[in-house]
Amino acid sequence: MVLRMPDTPILDAQALRSARQRAGLTQHELARRVGVVGGDRVSKWEVGGVTPRLEFLLRLADVLGVALSDLVASGEGGGDVDLRLLRVRTGQAPRLVAASLNVSRRTLSRWESGDFKRMPSRATLSSAARLLGVAADEVERALRSSQANVRRAPHTALVETGVNMASQD
Repeated sequence: MVLRMPDTPILDAQALRSARQRAGLTQHELARRVGVVGGDRVSKWEVGGVTPRLEFLLRLADVLGVALSDLVASGEGGGDVDLRLLRVRTGQAPRLVAASLNVSRRTLSRWESGDFKRMPSRATLSSAARLLGVAADEVERALRSSQANVRRAPHTALVETGVNMASQD
């Protein structure tokens, strides 16, 4: 049994609702424009019951005319920014980030979930920083935050049963 954090971004449900209302769209209209069936899915996103995959977050941002970072929780007040949140803010899929850093998708997943023992090399941290548009020290802080989040709240991890439940690849 492997414990891991989900790959899905941290949606700011209230920001989504506000952006939809500013755009003058109903939940059903927004659902149709982003390619999901029925407004009930959007409703679940807006109450925080379900988090959309990255591909739908990108579509939501496009349809609503907002930046992806406007729909993703900032990490402020709710804890430190972790590596997954840095990646999501740039709108990059895990598979592409892993390939750009010359690491396996599993290694990136371990870094994002905090399930690693050694910090990546300084060269890898610098490459990640360039890719994510932040300083290398911020990437290192994000990795340490991922590790701390696992130690603080291991019950929030998902149990992976051989199927990647939150795959975005």
